[in-house]
Amino acid sequence: QGGRYRRVDYLKETVRLGGLSHGAWGQSFGMDPNIIGKVITLNGDPVVVSGVLQEGFHFPESRDIWVSSTTPAPVNLRAGENSLHERGSHYLRAIGRLKSGLLLSSASAEMEVIGARLDALYPESNRGHRPTIVPLRDQVVGAVESPLWMLMLAVAGILLIACFNVAALQLASTAARRHELAIRAALGASRLHIARQIIIEGLVLSVGGGAAGVLLAAWGIDLLALWGERVLPHVHSFSLDLGALGFTVFTAVVSGLGFALLPAISAMRTHPMEALRQGSRTASVKSSVRSGLIVAEVAIALVLLAGTGAVVRSFIELRSVHTGVDSEGVFVAEALGGPRGGEKAAGARRLQAYQRLLAETRAIPGVESAALIQDLPMSHSTSNGTIDVEGYPKVKDERVTAEFQVASLDYFSAMHIPVVDGRIFTGADREGGRPVVVINEAFRRRFYQNREPVGRRIRVGDGIGQKDEDWLTIVGVVGDVRQHSVQEPAAPEMYLPLAQSPVPEVDLVIRSHLRADTLLLSVRKALHVALPDQALRRLRPMNDFIAGFLATEQLLLKLTALFSAVALGLAMLGIYGVVAYTTTQRTRELGIRAALGAQPADIVRLVMGGGLRLVGVGLLVGVPLALLTLRALRTQLYLQEPNNAWTLLAVGLLLSLAAGVASFLPARRANKLDPMVALRYE
Repeated sequence: QGGRYRRVDYLKETVRLGGLSHGAWGQSFGMDPNIIGKVITLNGDPVVVSGVLQEGFHFPESRDIWVSSTTPAPVNLRAGENSLHERGSHYLRAIGRLKSGLLLSSASAEMEVIGARLDALYPESNRGHRPTIVPLRDQVVGAVESPLWMLMLAVAGILLIACFNVAALQLASTAARRHELAIRAALGASRLHIARQIIIEGLVLSVGGGAAGVLLAAWGIDLLALWGERVLPHVHSFSLDLGALGFTVFTAVVSGLGFALLPAISAMRTHPMEALRQGSRTASVKSSVRSGLIVAEVAIALVLLAGTGAVVRSFIELRSVHTGVDSEGVFVAEALGGPRGGEKAAGARRLQAYQRLLAETRAIPGVESAALIQDLPMSHSTSNGTIDVEGYPKVKDERVTAEFQVASLDYFSAMHIPVVDGRIFTGADREGGRPVVVINEAFRRRFYQNREPVGRRIRVGDGIGQKDEDWLTIVGVVGDVRQHSVQEPAAPEMYLPLAQSPVPEVDLVIRSHLRADTLLLSVRKALHVALPDQALRRLRPMNDFIAGFLATEQLLLKLTALFSAVALGLAMLGIYGVVAYTTTQRTRELGIRAALGAQPADIVRLVMGGGLRLVGVGLLVGVPLALLTLRALRTQLYLQEPNNAWTLLAVGLLLSLAAGVASFLPARRANKLDPMVALRYE
């Protein structure tokens, strides 16, 4: 975008280069046309701008600035230093393009060989860690691919219900027109001409419905962008292109041919002389086909509603999962960096800046508490490395790992994380004091089981070349926090005091009753005092992190509920149409029953019984299909207990109630018939 990029050997490069995203170029630098070659400050380090990415460039994880680094490594927990030699730190991700003609399977096989070789050479750090190759497309859409296929099947189900509905109505229309069609045949129209007429009528209906669907889809894209902003990649770039329109036309034509086929076959089988002799009074077609279509509608609607019930239960269960923190009233400022450098003096300057930031933040009116943490809960980010647990009976070549965090003194109280045993950090846990660590309950269950962990020691690393002072003493045990997602239980995790491990980058946690926009300005001032090189764009409620992990389920819930409501409405319409048509055909019969003394309640019960029987058969057919659907959904949803019986019972009652309402309207109309009028009915 008017700039340039050059290849950089980042291990030899002495000047750090940075590329700006198009958004960062506009928001932070006013689209300065002379930005190339300028020096900007990033976390206290000078970076030369070497280029601007073009507008529309997307990546799985949003980034504003891309920087070359001479030390692309995690920090050493104890010293806050960068380390390239720690084999236990598995954190790097590589992006590559396969050579032309090279298959993904071949590249994966080569990586497997490399991984096995490293496993044999370095069993302590590499056992169980094999490099894998994943296509970028799978990396982008992998999390939502299965839900999208589920929704595609739901849409197909709705399409089938709509086709069955129109087919049933077309059959009824053909039955009512038997006398007309017989006259056409008597005047010379062939059966093929009559079938073609009915098929063309069906195509006109389907094309008209497809055109209306395109208009709805244009509105639906905006709705999808609103609902799926957090879930669907590049959702704001969705549009009705030629491919989508072509698929719509194809679907409309195929659907029109599909639901017009049965009425056309029925018309072709009609004998003209027989239809003319019978007249319009007794004109009817065999109702079993129409009834079968309604049964199929009810069965599909049952499957869709059962799937929606499973999605609802999954969402409720996810909402009820305790993440380990009390996020209500908590705000976070992400990725705040202190003075850089690996030397001890830089660590001391960072710690001093962090302490100043906390003091300034706590002085803001309305702030209850403030703390710093290396990686926020639910942020997808955590550090993981090899550890040496004193007294743990390690199996030969076993690689013992745990996740670790660096936290300030008030972090546990600010997030309302309970202290289960021992104590949390105090002012005595500072540089020069005894190195300490706090573990979570998952860590205690994994390595200590029924033993008392407080007072025992842990060492970060594999122990090779380490000294006795590298041991960390466990001083307390805190509750588990779900670090990665709501669905994943907490892994063994250890917390180190920030005063003993001043890491280069932290997140600020604030508990306050104020609003985010009210608090933002004050926090910016505090940040400017403590870390003048840092900028703060926004202050996010902690609930946003948790909501982000439920976004996929929430989108799935909204769309399945919408589709199920449409399916239920179509099923009601189909039942109403069949019952109304059948009632009309039985007008003379109902008049005779009324003349012979049938009560109004008997007429209503007789008419409604036909619709309810169709629903009953549809439920019997749909229950096995719904059970298979619920079993398949268990692999895609967060469901602790199946509860299939209760789900199917609730859905069955809902469909029965809907069928009762749909059947009651024709029954009520039949109940108002005058017997004398009904007996004269032709």
